[in-house]
Amino acid sequence: MQPGRGRKNPKMALTFTLVGPSERDDLIRFITADTYPYNATPEPSPEQVAEWIDTGLFTKTFWIVRACVAHVGVLQYQDSSPVHAEIHIRLHAPYRGQGIGTQAILWLTENLFRSYPQKHRLEGWVRSDNDAMRRVSRKCGYTKEAHLRRDFSRGDGTFADKVGYGILREEWEHGTRVAVHWDDE
Repeated sequence: MQPGRGRKNPKMALTFTLVGPSERDDLIRFITADTYPYNATPEPSPEQVAEWIDTGLFTKTFWIVRACVAHVGVLQYQDSSPVHAEIHIRLHAPYRGQGIGTQAILWLTENLFRSYPQKHRLEGWVRSDNDAMRRVSRKCGYTKEAHLRRDFSRGDGTFADKVGYGILREEWEHGTRVAVHWDDE
């Protein structure tokens, strides 16, 4: 069995720490040390990650730290507007499938809603064939809001569908879901 595969521990000790400016090179090395098959840039180069940092693509980045292991992933978010943020996660391969993504998204959701009272919604985009992250989104209270056909470039000339998940502040506060009203034409 591969390390971490098949074992889920929803109460594992995780901490989340803000990545500071002095950790820029560590963040670049960390992100480029693994591949992310379902991300828009599955194998980012150091130059690409540096550009993301330098252009302020992400408002804040947090290390995902597992006790006795050190950094296992990063959480990031972009402020799309004062009331809306888009969330992102990257886990290194040995730590996928253990429930870390669920804990991390739950933490980031709570952190953003508690820290920014003006935020009324969060969202995340997932490649349609990334079943694990789609399950994480639903477990964390996010609702499927969009399905964009052949909108996600795989980098090999083919395209996958992209699915958008969102959570409203009122859903997070009350543990409920607001129905999406789909128009059938």
